Amino acid sequence: MATKLRMLPSYIHNAILTGCKIIPDTTLINGKGRASTGGDLAVVRAQPGKHHRFRLVAANCFPAYTFSIAGHNITIVEADGVEHEQFTVDSLTIHAAQRYSFIVTMDQSVFNYWIRAIPNFPENSNNNGGMNSAILRYDGAPDQEPTTTPKANPVQMNEADLHTALLIGATGAVGKHVLRELIESSKYARVGEYGRRVTPLDQLPSNAKDKLEQKVIDFENIDGAGLRNGKWDVVIITLGTTRGAAGSAKAFERIDREYVVNSARAAKTDEAAHNQRLIYLSSGGANANSPFLYPKSKGLTENALADLKYSDTIIFRPGYLVNAQRPTKRTFESLAAPLFGFASMLFSIQIDVSVLGKAITKAGFLGSDKLPAQAEATQAQTPGGNRFTVIGNKGAEKLGKTEI
Repeated sequence: MATKLRMLPSYIHNAILTGCKIIPDTTLINGKGRASTGGDLAVVRAQPGKHHRFRLVAANCFPAYTFSIAGHNITIVEADGVEHEQFTVDSLTIHAAQRYSFIVTMDQSVFNYWIRAIPNFPENSNNNGGMNSAILRYDGAPDQEPTTTPKANPVQMNEADLHTALLIGATGAVGKHVLRELIESSKYARVGEYGRRVTPLDQLPSNAKDKLEQKVIDFENIDGAGLRNGKWDVVIITLGTTRGAAGSAKAFERIDREYVVNSARAAKTDEAAHNQRLIYLSSGGANANSPFLYPKSKGLTENALADLKYSDTIIFRPGYLVNAQRPTKRTFESLAAPLFGFASMLFSIQIDVSVLGKAITKAGFLGSDKLPAQAEATQAQTPGGNRFTVIGNKGAEKLGKTEI
């Protein structure tokens, strides 16, 4: 059985005015609610022993609500129209315009149970007298209001379990694989593809339109691109070039380092409570002190990104990229490919781009603290003292092939 619940704040003549913000008196659930002046409550029917699917919609501009059903667990299966890996909680927090679908098993005694939608306003954040509430009524239960009380230590939904990811460089040799993995992964509820060009939808998985946000941006005016507005949990940058493709050393450094660092800075939110993770695709041999242009640029970029002080920064340093589809051939790579293949039988110096894409996607939702031992992650530090995680070619290959 499926049931839709719509919540919105209710204002009456004695609404509380706090500063320039009007505080609602109570919460309406499916058009009904009770304030201090009275009011009827919505009743949701339940069949004992059945599984009911609820679709919860916050039809408001503010506040946020903590939603729960007394005595029952909530198994979340969908967020904002996108199917998600199932996880079970006692309550969830829902913000303005958000939507969740969840399953509730009606396995309790035939009775009446409070449905609570408590707003995050201290002036009326309670369910006294039935405020901010509705009733879940089992078939056969008496026509009376519940007497249930809130759970002492509820398991609350952690929005960190619903990741959002911004990908910069999605049309590159590795980025295109990362994009597909992000779209197909149930760990990510929303994905952003921002770049000089975006991927045609007919080249992506069928569910791309449900969770993908695409935007063409100008890296010369990155602050006007609105990267920060997405409040992305994970920022993944696979943008890069070569001196030959860029046309000069100066142009190479501008694209390979300045565009990357500026994008990461523009995507970082100003909210101290928002833990953001930064993933950067660098290169094996990256070294800020190298006398050579390419590894030095990569090393300087790594340091600059870590110095932005994201909550967590993970750097991938892969070797030779196998099956990389590029718009132009790289002569050296073409000639050296057979040698790399032979050497890889003895050492880990190459990686398939599809495996690397899987590894980057996994690191995005795992973070440094939850990386498996197979990733062989190490810690590095910038001259400014900021630490970051490094995953080399061997660890990236193992991580990409490890079932998480």
